[in-house]
Amino acid sequence: EYHRVHVAAQRARCQDCHQSVRHELIEPTLVTTSAGFVQPILNDCQHCHPDHHREQVEMFMGTAGVGIEHPMPNAMFGSRVNCRACHTEPGTDFMGRPLVEATAATCIACHEETYGDLLDQWINELAAYLEESDQALELVNQRMEEHQAQGHPVPDRAKELVDKAVHNIHLVRMGNGIHNKNYAIRLLDVSDGY
Repeated sequence: EYHRVHVAAQRARCQDCHQSVRHELIEPTLVTTSAGFVQPILNDCQHCHPDHHREQVEMFMGTAGVGIEHPMPNAMFGSRVNCRACHTEPGTDFMGRPLVEATAATCIACHEETYGDLLDQWINELAAYLEESDQALELVNQRMEEHQAQGHPVPDRAKELVDKAVHNIHLVRMGNGIHNKNYAIRLLDVSDGY
């Protein structure tokens, strides 16, 4: 799959991912079991994907939102916890591809048993608030369309405020608000105020 996507579709060169290329047959079991075979790719994904996980990092650090003057980093950021501290369990993404995910078990391992329930509560709270924000944004867009249909221009200030709300909602959704629940809620609060 990597070769089809990167070589055929994007014209990547072998050296973009592989440190040294030797054109010889390799035992198939060696290829699938040798971590060294894929290590250059794993270590240097940023070469071609410089902004991969940008929104998650910004959410965790409490930056990049609009309408909040000071960064609001997650408490775990202050504790010097990085992605690998929480993302420890094998899982799959929405397309069935493997990934390393965070689970309630990871929270419980460092905190206490009640953190599993707390995590579920936070996830449900964020999902509900995102849905409310989407509905409010849809209503505003409908009203702007109706206003234009009646021959009235939409004020630039209104468009600017909608763009700010869209930015914040996108950051919370793509950054997965659970990476910084307090910041995510604050961003949605600010957006609802626009």
